[in-house]
Amino acid sequence: MPLLRQLARELRASIESPSRPLTDTALLEVLGPGARTDAGPYVSEKTAMQVVAVFRAVHLLGGTMAAMPLRAYRGDAREPINQPLLDYPGGRDPITGIPFPGSMTALVFWETVYAHLLLWGNAYLVKIRTVADPFNGPVVRMDHLRPDHVSPRLVKPTEQNPAGKVFVIIDPDNPEGREMIAPPRDVLHIPGLGFDGLMGISPIGAARQALGMALAAEEYGARLFGSGSLMAGILQTDADLTQEQAEALKLRWTAKLTGLAKAHEIAVLDRGAKWQPVGIPPQDSQFIDARKFQVVEIARLYGIPPHMLGDVERTTSWGTGIEQQGLAFIAYTLRPWLARVEQAVSNELLPRGMQARFQLEDLLRGDITARYAAYATGITNAVITVNEARAAEGLQPVPGGDKLLMQANLTPFSTAPPKPAPIPPATPG
Repeated sequence: MPLLRQLARELRASIESPSRPLTDTALLEVLGPGARTDAGPYVSEKTAMQVVAVFRAVHLLGGTMAAMPLRAYRGDAREPINQPLLDYPGGRDPITGIPFPGSMTALVFWETVYAHLLLWGNAYLVKIRTVADPFNGPVVRMDHLRPDHVSPRLVKPTEQNPAGKVFVIIDPDNPEGREMIAPPRDVLHIPGLGFDGLMGISPIGAARQALGMALAAEEYGARLFGSGSLMAGILQTDADLTQEQAEALKLRWTAKLTGLAKAHEIAVLDRGAKWQPVGIPPQDSQFIDARKFQVVEIARLYGIPPHMLGDVERTTSWGTGIEQQGLAFIAYTLRPWLARVEQAVSNELLPRGMQARFQLEDLLRGDITARYAAYATGITNAVITVNEARAAEGLQPVPGGDKLLMQANLTPFSTAPPKPAPIPPATPG
């Protein structure tokens, strides 16, 4: 029955929305765990995680971004403002400030959000407001929605919904298969790369054929090892042997030559038996090269340097040193994902005049020599103060460390021009 209800929903959606036809891919999504690829395996957002490189890429990106603190700032202020919703997105007791028992920590919560983004290309969060005012009150906690159970759609804009967008949410536990319609004020949507800004493209769906090849190569290797193609050799004889005689010959051969104590023994075969060693055919061993290529392909899909996924055979063009590689990784891979979350949280969860920003400083702490040289340059050129540099290193401030210094003899810096020395009065002759 659930399968028939899901198929009926797809048929109804294709009739109501001409832009969403019922294709063979949509049918395979209903009938199987994903769309079938030309390589053979079905590929979906869940089965793709069976590829080790995909699991590592999602865990690397999602864990790294979730580990960075997300803070709220007002304007260009340097000091963050306390926002319990960002520190305890799973909710907390408003009186004691203690998180609810069993609620997700901030890292687990945001890591799940990024996993949805990296796999489905969309992340949906339910905004749960205060009990006193569940319609217009502030958001006190959030909960995840499975991206494959949510479908955003455009409707006619109204005064209550000026954006003209609603979210159709499917409840898989509902025996009647009913759908709920939620406005944007109740759902936070973070879309990935897309064509219309309404819904992001699934990276797994975009690379379905490449991931199908990775799953097929892995399955082929498993079958190669499990089918006996890697047996040591074959005992061959011209005599007609019964099953019992064949087993007896095999046991005699094994008993004579197995074990370290019988290494380099000379075997004597009777009844015309011959020993033929067996190895891996060259055409069968090429799947190893195919699996190596899939690691590079998945690294290219997520914009990750291949060496971060374990491919260290090739030289990297991301710069020399851990710090330079980290800067490139942050600038070209992490920053676009972080900006999506910062802008979505700032627009829909924080009060007006406040914006959310990630603290990226912890990811730039690889080279202590370069870091201290940058502090010295900033201090001697009146860019930062001594206490600001110490705060960046987690050290306590020192007296007098809040003054800007200029390079000449490191004297206290002042923007006012120096006053000319007074001319002494002329003395009488």
